[in-house]
Amino acid sequence: MLGAAEARLQATGGAWWPADRLEVEENRELIKSALTPDEWTKAWETGKTMTIDQAITFASNGSSTI
Repeated sequence: MLGAAEARLQATGGAWWPADRLEVEENRELIKSALTPDEWTKAWETGKTMTIDQAITFASNGSSTI
């Protein structure tokens, strides 16, 4: 989800609000620490390529199936 959100922000020229950026970075590091480098890269790249509809479905279902 973080990859999908980051990609949408970049595509629209947006940026995280300062308070949100801190939380996003903390969560990103927490997730990275729980995964192998290959798992992290795959998850991040998958998220970055999700459409908005796919990201919403993923978030709603808690499913990794896209």
